[in-house]
Amino acid sequence: MFSFAVSYGENGHALCALVPDGSHLVRCFGIDASIAYGTPYILHILSLTAGDSFVCGLLLDSNQPYSWGSNLYVEMGVPQPMDDGATYSQISAGDHHLRGIRKPRRELQSTASVPEKMRPRTQKEKKKMSHRAEMCIASNTTVV
Repeated sequence: MFSFAVSYGENGHALCALVPDGSHLVRCFGIDASIAYGTPYILHILSLTAGDSFVCGLLLDSNQPYSWGSNLYVEMGVPQPMDDGATYSQISAGDHHLRGIRKPRRELQSTASVPEKMRPRTQKEKKKMSHRAEMCIASNTTVV
């Protein structure tokens, strides 16, 4: 993951970098107008990568790639999951492609479908269980 990226190609070069103030905003400079003027100035980007006439950033809030520039092989604009519903920990660009390391998918379950012994306890339940355990220790019995 990089805080800057250099694009190259027929339209000229461009340099994009994360603003060093910790805001995760991007600024681009260079000859390639599709990159320099297409920069998403209001999006918060985690890291940058670039290829032939395009730059991509990993969006901070959704971990989705967002690309800008003028490459026919890489889709530009709105966040583009390479796999439907996937999020990414890293992305990397080649001349005409973008690849990513996908984060593991987490299946969401409601606590109603999780067995009683496996579901997370509330603070009140933990306190009650602790009190029951103390009472059992005092009376020399086991907790079931």
